[in-house]
Amino acid sequence: MSKYSYLRSLLNLGSKYGYINLIFIIIFEIMNFDFKKIYDYKFKKPLNSGSESYIPSFYYALYLLKKNIALSDKIFVDFGCGRGRVLRYLKKDCKRVIGIEYDTDFKIHYSETEVIWGNCYDDKVINNLLSHIKNEDDNPPIILFFYHPFENKRIEEIIKKIHAKLSNINLIFIGDINIKNLENDFKIEFQNKLLKIFKNCK
Repeated sequence: MSKYSYLRSLLNLGSKYGYINLIFIIIFEIMNFDFKKIYDYKFKKPLNSGSESYIPSFYYALYLLKKNIALSDKIFVDFGCGRGRVLRYLKKDCKRVIGIEYDTDFKIHYSETEVIWGNCYDDKVINNLLSHIKNEDDNPPIILFFYHPFENKRIEEIIKKIHAKLSNINLIFIGDINIKNLENDFKIEFQNKLLKIFKNCK
């Protein structure tokens, strides 16, 4: 990718998420930069056909997440966990972190982190996740974390399937994911152009 492509990508992020957010995104990437994790910035095309390339979850969004929601008693589930940036960043803050990832090439980036390998578009994978979570004795609250490239329709299907089995759920979205068909079940807790946090209404 040329320097002009990177510049265009940055400008597109500013248009999408707001230029104030973009400034904070850049600052937090610099603050959290680890040369050993430079592979985070290797872009990949999304699993399902689409024009957007994979960009890792922004550290600034993860900072806002930690600032606006208590994590210590919760199980955090990252759908499409990629190389594990989100799980690494939040592991010490959560009761438990679980990733779901299709691309087994990313296995080399995981050691002690719990990952379910499979396609999020496969209901068997979601059932596997439910069986992992239901083994908990104290039924802790669950956070479901989504970041592109997921389709809104599939996100809603996953949430409904999990919500039918587990009622104590928070939803975290980065970007312009829309869950308008779930408005009766979840209310907005926090949002800006970058991050949306929903809580179960019950």
